Amino acid sequence: MEEKLLLILKNAEEIEYGFIAKDGTIHHNAKMKYYLSNYHFSSVEDTLKYKIGTCYEKTEVIRYYLEKSDIPCKTYNIIYDVEGKIARHTFCVVEHDGMFYLMESSWILNDNSFKFKSLEDLLLFVIRKYPKMYKIEGLDISKIEIYEYDNPPVGLDFYSFTEYIRSCNRITIDLSKVF
Repeated sequence: MEEKLLLILKNAEEIEYGFIAKDGTIHHNAKMKYYLSNYHFSSVEDTLKYKIGTCYEKTEVIRYYLEKSDIPCKTYNIIYDVEGKIARHTFCVVEHDGMFYLMESSWILNDNSFKFKSLEDLLLFVIRKYPKMYKIEGLDISKIEIYEYDNPPVGLDFYSFTEYIRSCNRITIDLSKVF
């Protein structure tokens, strides 16, 4: 099973980080203000065709590959909004034989961590990466929100995507274990 999961992650790594704007232009390093105004959630087909996507699209590509392999997964989104700091991250989780596998290909610094003994350990690992990945100094742990969600509708803008996520199943976790 692990070999199959690693192959799926390798396939997902072919997707470059960036997004297709509402006007169809492709962006690899857009400024935050432009991104927030022009992002829209792309289909798996467009993500695979243009080989570009944010963690949102990359997560859906991973879900697509997992489903093609008859491997069930769950998807999660972690939200952090504090004093102008906006951070979001989505990823898939596969549970198999009592272990939890992080199916994530967007972050550069994942320490090659892949397999966890519990969902809580996996979620705490992802939360610990937030300050470094999003350059957040003084992370206020109490402001972190975690949601489990299903297939989001294609075409959502950044804010609508967040609204969709917040309408899904909020996960409670003991955040005092983060640091």
